[in-house]
Amino acid sequence: VVFRNPHRPTQAYAKRIIGLPGEVVSLSNGNVYVQGKIQRKNLAEQKQVRILVSDSKYRPQFQDDNYKDCWQPLGGEQEHSWTKQESGYRYEPLPGIAEQPEMKKSWLVFRRWVRQGGYERYSIPLAHWPDDVPLPTGEAPIKYDEIKKKISCQGALPAEIVMKLKKLSFDQSFHAALEKLFDVSHTRPVTDQLAYNQTPEQLSNPVRDLMVCLDVEPESPQAQLTVCLSDGVYEFSCLFDFASLEVNLSTHGNPKPLRTGYLPELQFEEPIQIEMSVMDRQVLVAVNGGLVLEPYAYRSRSADQSDDPSDSLSPASSASNSASGKEVVASVPPVPLKPIRIGASVAPIRLKRIRVYRDLFYRQHDQNSPPHEYRLQENELFVLGDNSEVSVDSRDWPAGSVNRNLLIGRPLILHLPSKKQKFRIGSVSTQIRIPDVERIRMLR
Repeated sequence: VVFRNPHRPTQAYAKRIIGLPGEVVSLSNGNVYVQGKIQRKNLAEQKQVRILVSDSKYRPQFQDDNYKDCWQPLGGEQEHSWTKQESGYRYEPLPGIAEQPEMKKSWLVFRRWVRQGGYERYSIPLAHWPDDVPLPTGEAPIKYDEIKKKISCQGALPAEIVMKLKKLSFDQSFHAALEKLFDVSHTRPVTDQLAYNQTPEQLSNPVRDLMVCLDVEPESPQAQLTVCLSDGVYEFSCLFDFASLEVNLSTHGNPKPLRTGYLPELQFEEPIQIEMSVMDRQVLVAVNGGLVLEPYAYRSRSADQSDDPSDSLSPASSASNSASGKEVVASVPPVPLKPIRIGASVAPIRLKRIRVYRDLFYRQHDQNSPPHEYRLQENELFVLGDNSEVSVDSRDWPAGSVNRNLLIGRPLILHLPSKKQKFRIGSVSTQIRIPDVERIRMLR
């Protein structure tokens, strides 16, 4: 909606309505809670607010030794069947796999790779520092702790340092440690950091709510594809069988399906689009824009629950698990560094394009304080902006609310961000901001 700033009525803002009159709104771990219950988005809402993290169609033209693709086959060259294509990847079974479909799948794994920078210190075990390399001192980019037996670096370890040190020693365990430290220091969790906000990495928040979008072209009716997403607590696995057209959702390692559905009728080698998301503690699976499984909602795991999310299930309507009606948010493991896996088996299949998105992460402006509850009175609304890090919205106003009488209407067209245009009249030159025609779009 478009409304007037409660403190400066001459300013008009466009934000999303999150809370309605009489509701109690709070923000926690990037999620929105109303009356103590997490608010789950449907597929259309997820696609409106999702933020692109990675797109296999747009690989960097400059690829130096510090660059690695975000998608990597699991295992060595002799253990996988994935090859990189122009804008995606192709799977073809290794000899013997097609005749033995019960053999293990070949996996393609996603991790967020950064070329340089970072403030954290990364370390891995190293039993001893090689005798033929001087022990690092002072401001050396690598340090070795002789007591803890660990080699470490701060931020992403440059490839040139790895190559220089490897040339100094014949110790293969040292070589292996350097290569592992290189990988570990360049692999980061998905965060809510947006480049155009220019926020330091240490102030960003890890994000566990992700969506993967695949443009799939089966090259055989017998092809099978498995998509796995992990939120760091549970890993969900969805098997697409193009022979039976069956779709099965389960937890990884548990053969009992949580949901079962069917693919639409497909012509041979007809490309399809698969979308799978784990957002707002809910799993959605769609094919060609339509859900093929009933949404699967689950609650956070308590200390006395097992690793099976079916022990903590709620209906998609999000029933509560406490007498007060509030959901209990237990402490959870860290955000996974490799949250998405794609497995193929039996027959060739092509992934023409892979996109990874993250959910909006709604921040509290004071992230060190406990979640604040905003109690809305009659005719009051709670609004939030999509660029949560810098948006001026209900989190900034003492009451946290916008009165209905400040509403102007519903926006139809989005024209931001604008672009600068130079104008010259005689000897006078100036710049003004005008709408960027190529980025104007209708709001749904």
